[in-house]
Order: sequence, then structure tokens, then C-alpha cells
Amino acid sequence: MAEKTIQWNSDDGSISLISGDTKERLILMRIGFMEAFFDEIEKVEGEATLKNTFRNLLKRLGASQELIDKPDIESFHKFCDNFVLPINYDLTQIPELLEWEGKGREIKAFGNAIFRIVPHKVLMMFKEVSAELLTERGASAILRTVARKAGLAVIDEAMVSYGWTEMDTAMNSMDGVLSFSLPKLGWGKTRVAVSKDADGNHMFYLKSWNSFEADNVKHKRPVCVIFQYDLDGIGMGVAGNFIGRSTESREVKCRAKGDDYCAFAIKVKDKQIKALDWSELEDEWQALDGVHPTPEG
Repeated sequence: MAEKTIQWNSDDGSISLISGDTKERLILMRIGFMEAFFDEIEKVEGEATLKNTFRNLLKRLGASQELIDKPDIESFHKFCDNFVLPINYDLTQIPELLEWEGKGREIKAFGNAIFRIVPHKVLMMFKEVSAELLTERGASAILRTVARKAGLAVIDEAMVSYGWTEMDTAMNSMDGVLSFSLPKLGWGKTRVAVSKDADGNHMFYLKSWNSFEADNVKHKRPVCVIFQYDLDGIGMGVAGNFIGRSTESREVKCRAKGDDYCAFAIKVKDKQIKALDWSELEDEWQALDGVHPTPEG
């Protein structure tokens, strides 16, 4: 068996598992993230649908029959462990502010937050299988719910870590915080631009040049549901804590449909407004689109 090594690529914000001549993308997801997806499927669709999700997922991934015959969270994690581990540990490969002993899939990041190494192919296959079982609309609803909650959880920690006490400071910190952290998690190289309208409502606009959800995907519509609603939760947490408002988001560009990069606009709004008219916001996000023409610019 070829020796496995892990590699952080600072050029495109990705993480790779190298084994012989093969190279597989990895993602760092906050611990409990995948479990939350499965819990939500069981809550909404029932235990039988959850078991079918595990069974079909493990089959598509080429798991052993032993794991397929026990379609549950333990078998899922066992497959991921077998896929990733054991890794040849190289301390020099670990980016700043990540702590990892190289023995398991859990990594401490940016303080005390715990993330788990997840194979990119597993996450993408989960999206495919869940869409088949629940319909694309039903699966997207669950992905939105879980990803938004994850983004909200991030803000509780960020407010303490970065000492945010008011809205402008938090929004103006988004580029530094997200462009620093997301590439280390393997989510892609990112930049953030921010604006504020005459009513004091901010928009933050994130561009990703290598979003994990659009990697090797072709679709007529944007596909980065997890990325979008994680950012939506971050914006919602900031707006809710500081000014008692909410947010709405759009993925306005996506590599999956042929754009050069993925781009997400998150707009602050009053809570009583059910939906924003995004045709009226196009000039605002288009202006922000030109702020960072490249990850370095």
C-alpha cells in the first residue's frame, strides 16, 4: 500500500491527500457538521430514509460489504477513517494556527475549535445521494438549515476571539478573517469586499477561486449551498447580535456554471422583510465584484 501524505496548497486554498500517483482533495469541516446533516435527515424524513442515505452513500463510495450492511454513522466514519488514515505526519506541512498530531482526523484550529478531515469525494457524493432520495429541493433545504446553523456558531466564537463590539468593525474584519481561515480549511482561496447603503445596511461579498463544492462540477445553476449558507449564518449572526437585523444571501457566480470563480453576496435586511429584490441589488454586488480582481489584488 502506498504511503499517504497530506498537503496544504497555499496557491489555491486546497488540501490534498497524496497516495502514490493519486491525489484526492480533502476538506476540514467543523466537528459535528456531518452528524448534523444526518440528524436533520432523520428528523425530517425518518430513520428508514437515513439508513438508505448511508447505504447508498457507502455503496457509491466503494465501501466494503461489511460497512454497507451496517448503514449508520459508525460505518460512515469508519469508511472515512480508512480512506484518510494512516497519514505520514509531517509537522512542516501544518499551517499556522492548526494543531494536529497526525494520528486521527481531528484537528484543532484557530484556538479551541475542532475540525474533522473529510474526503471531498465523500461530501460531494453525500450531496448527490441525498438529492436523489429527498429531491434536489428537499436536500438543499436540509443543507441550508445545517450550514446556516454552523455559520451562526462561528460568530459566537469570533466575537470573543476578535473582540468585535459593533457592526462596522465586524464587517470590515471579514476580509482578513475569512481570507485567512477558509484556505487553511481547504475551502478555496477567498477575498471579501464590503459596502453599506444609505440605510446603513451592509453587504459583504466573498469571492472564492476554488470553492470545494464547485470543484469538477458542471450545472446550469449555482451549486455551493453549504458555502453560501455558512456565510449567510455568519452574516446573520453579526447583524442579529449588533443591530437586531437579519440577512439574505445569493450565490451570484459559480464555477459550476462556467464562471471564473464563485461569488456570494450577503445583504443585511430588516427582519420583517421576507425577501429582498435582488434585481435592485445588482449594482451593489457588481461594484463589489471588481474590488478584488485576484486573490492577491
